[in-house]
Amino acid sequence: MANIDILHVPYRGAGPAMNDLIAGHVQMFFDLMPVVLPQVAAGKVRALANAGAKRPSALPDVPTVAEQGLVGFDASSWYGVVAPAKTPEAVLAKLRDEVAKALGRAHPRAWFGTRGGLRQGLRGVPGGRDQEMGRGHPDLGRESRLKADEGRRS
Repeated sequence: MANIDILHVPYRGAGPAMNDLIAGHVQMFFDLMPVVLPQVAAGKVRALANAGAKRPSALPDVPTVAEQGLVGFDASSWYGVVAPAKTPEAVLAKLRDEVAKALGRAHPRAWFGTRGGLRQGLRGVPGGRDQEMGRGHPDLGRESRLKADEGRRS
């Protein structure tokens, strides 16, 4: 998309990658806001851009990649609650209800909000079992489409 050459360095988790960034062994790294925010707040790293489509409330002064010239860039992330494939519908319904109750409380909303997790708000996906478990989410397949557009393979 940007037509730049960057060496991908695989890590076994965000902790080792962040440590190497702080130590100067790598020049940049993309990760989720809950990992990055404490290091930004401590002054150990500097947030250069937000990979999502909109600026998060946790970093309102950090522009998006798209705002900096790469129009259409959106590497937003989302979290889902999943269960084993053969979980009975009654159990899934109870799980959905309890998660909705928990996320409606002030403390979880504040916790997610201070970690960049409320950019688009806490919400459930309406519909049946497949939608609740994440299948059919608009972001699924985005990376595959991008790779196909660029002629790459996983």
